[in-house]
Amino acid sequence: MLTEKKRKLEAIDAPKLQNRTKIFGSKTPVRRDLLERCYGRVTTLREYVLSKLPQGSRLRRKKVASIGQGDDIGEIENELSMLLDTSLVCFADKQGDGDDTRWEQWLVFSQKEDESYVSLSDGITGSIYSQHEIVDFVVWLLFSRDVQVGRRPKHLLCDGFRKSAGPDDQGTTSIPGLFSLYPNSHVKALREAPWPQLLALLGKSGEKIMINLLVDASIYVGVQSGFNNYHQLTGIPLADLDLPGDSVSLVEGLKSQVRRPSDITLVRSRIFYAKPSLTAKGLVQPGFKHIHVLNRCNASLRSTDPSLDSQDTIKIMMYMFPRQFGLHNVFTSQADPSKTSQKFQDYTLREEEIAPAFQSKPGDSAQKMPKIPRRLRGDVEQLVKRLRVLHGRCSYIELLKHHYMSWLEPQNSSGQKPSKTDTEKRLEIFNEFVYFVFDSLLIPLIRNNFYVTESNTHRYQVFYFRHEIWRQIAEPAMSGLRADMFEEVKLDEAVQILRSRQLGFSQVRLLPKGDKLRPIMNLRRRAITRKSVNRLDRSINSVLGPIHSLLKLEKRTNPSKLGSTMFSVSDIYTRLKLFKESLGSNHSKLYFAKADVKAAFDTIPQEAVVNLMKSVPSQSKYTIMKHVEVKPGEPAVVDGSKSSSRTSRRWQATALSEKETSDFTARLEKDLAPSKKNIVFVDSALRKTHGVGELMHLLKQHVEQNLVKVGKKYYRQKVGIPQGSVLSSFLCNYFYADLEAKCLNFLDTADCLLLRLIDDFLLVTLDQNKAVQFVNAMHSGFPEYGVTVNPAKTMVSFDMLYEGKPVRKVNHEKGFPYCGTAIDCQTLDITKDRERDVGIDVSTSLTVDFGRTPGQNFQRKVLNAFKIQSHLMFYDTSHNSTRTVLASLQGAFVETASKMWAYLRCLGKHQQPGSEMILRTIARVIDVAYLLLTSKSRMMRYPQYTCDIRKPQVALAACLAFEKVLAAKQSNYRPVVMWLRKEADRLASGQKR
Repeated sequence: MLTEKKRKLEAIDAPKLQNRTKIFGSKTPVRRDLLERCYGRVTTLREYVLSKLPQGSRLRRKKVASIGQGDDIGEIENELSMLLDTSLVCFADKQGDGDDTRWEQWLVFSQKEDESYVSLSDGITGSIYSQHEIVDFVVWLLFSRDVQVGRRPKHLLCDGFRKSAGPDDQGTTSIPGLFSLYPNSHVKALREAPWPQLLALLGKSGEKIMINLLVDASIYVGVQSGFNNYHQLTGIPLADLDLPGDSVSLVEGLKSQVRRPSDITLVRSRIFYAKPSLTAKGLVQPGFKHIHVLNRCNASLRSTDPSLDSQDTIKIMMYMFPRQFGLHNVFTSQADPSKTSQKFQDYTLREEEIAPAFQSKPGDSAQKMPKIPRRLRGDVEQLVKRLRVLHGRCSYIELLKHHYMSWLEPQNSSGQKPSKTDTEKRLEIFNEFVYFVFDSLLIPLIRNNFYVTESNTHRYQVFYFRHEIWRQIAEPAMSGLRADMFEEVKLDEAVQILRSRQLGFSQVRLLPKGDKLRPIMNLRRRAITRKSVNRLDRSINSVLGPIHSLLKLEKRTNPSKLGSTMFSVSDIYTRLKLFKESLGSNHSKLYFAKADVKAAFDTIPQEAVVNLMKSVPSQSKYTIMKHVEVKPGEPAVVDGSKSSSRTSRRWQATALSEKETSDFTARLEKDLAPSKKNIVFVDSALRKTHGVGELMHLLKQHVEQNLVKVGKKYYRQKVGIPQGSVLSSFLCNYFYADLEAKCLNFLDTADCLLLRLIDDFLLVTLDQNKAVQFVNAMHSGFPEYGVTVNPAKTMVSFDMLYEGKPVRKVNHEKGFPYCGTAIDCQTLDITKDRERDVGIDVSTSLTVDFGRTPGQNFQRKVLNAFKIQSHLMFYDTSHNSTRTVLASLQGAFVETASKMWAYLRCLGKHQQPGSEMILRTIARVIDVAYLLLTSKSRMMRYPQYTCDIRKPQVALAACLAFEKVLAAKQSNYRPVVMWLRKEADRLASGQKR
């Protein structure tokens, strides 16, 4: 009888649970594509609680299942219901400690008797006290597990706590043996409502359930702001786990895993911007550099001593097959982040790692020789010896053809099939050899013979210059930089400056831009620290991070100091929409004028900008806090199978004003999450307070003492601000905002809209005289601001002369071009400026993935080709006309189809998708486009946005666009073109399927 009642109760509970989980959805992208791939089990908090309550607690289970139902519920009950349904509880496969041991520790910690057989007798007051004690116990328990000195548990509840306090640390804690260095927002949240109410709801089993929940699980609480966002409350920080797309996942285990060959990529970036080896006469030395292992172990340069020959042969074998010798390798080892910022380590030099293998024991006179693994003896050893002897005299390709992998054949096999372990070992050796050929032979040859670079105008296209040619191109430009922008600093002085400050030095490279070369300084690069030659120091941009956070805060709290500044192209839409609404529908003719500052970053006076920036901070000190935003990869569905692209992690630093609370939950709901979608926020208790004087001194050093290393010499940038700096855009924006306030204040009227993206000015006004005055003022220049205008880039929408010469006038029919957009000169409708892409090969804007799952990669690339064109400025029907929106949609589909065709051309014959795959992808593009442009989530995040178009209109535009592009290639895509034409005719006639 009791069993039947339990079954009836469980049947009743199920639909109730289903209703509760509809709030956030049972399969949000965060849960489906991220958490369920990181953890072994994921449930809602309500499901977890019901599964842990004793089967005999019938009334308790019914109460938990029904909490939050009904119309007349209190605020606390509503909060508790939301917590139960929107929170996700995640478990790894690893089991926690036994309940009995943990319960005994709890009784000792709380100094009370076992009362697990009775409910809390003093109601909510007692549950608040018990919840406070439980949280303290969990923190204490997590620390007591980790007995290693100086180490803190990687757990959010332990963040900010220490086992001992420093001499200057202040703070207290109620937890025995622990010290609170920083406030922990997670601990605070668990002590506050509705968590004590949840404990009271659980009854006599509550303390045990709550302890096990906080110790064993990771809890993700739904965030009400934004769309489907979560905040991690407990557990190992999500950003510290191996996320989907990484080589190892938490479910598989935290220990080192063997990578599959398809997981290993060649670090292509290593071929870029290389410097050649030079002879004594300064000529380029072809072949490998002198530090390459084949040059260091060259047989012709060694003595005839057989032991030295054997030693060199073994060394080369260690470079070729490091995994067989137990050395660091790409298949089983993790890259050391203190030595490289790349995914895989650079193995050009391994002498330090190899040296211990050749060291003899004290007292031994003979040279120690490492033992060659059995699988590498014989033919492999002979191959390496031949490689040494013929190095420099023979083509490597011919050598490899001669030794065509016969050394991988089983010896004395007599035609028998090798065992599985034998085959796997030989495949392992073969994979190591293939990686060595590309990573240690091909890439070094490319680096030493070619200067490889991208271009400022050709997007993803890569150019290979022979080093001799590149030197002829780059030397005149570099000489001009040394004369105009840099001044040499003596070596002793440069070393002294670097030792006395946090900032390091940057390196300059030249980027082709049309018929010119543009200097680029990489301030994100981590350089070798001065304290140790084997460790990477912080990058310059990392050191400048607190100043960047300060300026982001001032931008948010005092936007008026930035004048007409826009920080992205998307700001054009916001400004134009407000301006259009202020004008009304019956406004008079609009006049447009655009001006571009010549070499803006390189002409700003250093002293003037430093003095101006001293007036920007509005408070004496700033507290910097950090958090991580984790976003699941975009899913792809091909042939019924699902996969996600790589999960992204973004570390964010935020400066707080003196009036703002440091409570992360409050800041999350108000400031951080409202415009975000499908993000997991992971807070850190770490915080640091900086005085404004300290930060302004660092800024002055950065601008006025920017050291650049060219070759072996150091230079100081004597004019302009550093390009590539995380602060450059802020410095430029504040400086030009000051120019606007003092020199262009005649435009500060209701009939004018001044826009500026860095150094690109645009004026939209009803007064033609003001437009003329603006152009004249900009062309005259502002010497005190270092501003001169490039006349060739000035454009107007009306007839105008400057110094007797006509200023370039724009064709009204095509719209006024500005920062990649085209603005209608009368209606202010916004479209994408496609004129500037005419004549550019679409294949230069693509990256082709030749790895595994080519179908999924193809579909993802095509979908992304549309998504990057889906900005709301082009599809807002409350700002643009429906005709303009449909034209933008048609253009976006044409570009997507062109990129799809270019991508297909790059794929090999056996990777080409069939007609069915292409049609499924086009159908998927149509679905995604409609959902993306008209989704509720977009309208919730941007209330001013409206997109009043129908699904058939989207489908018709897509069919016409794809048919237009593929029709010229009918021989390859005839079935696709025929289907598109048939579907377009059906949609145009209004017929239903």
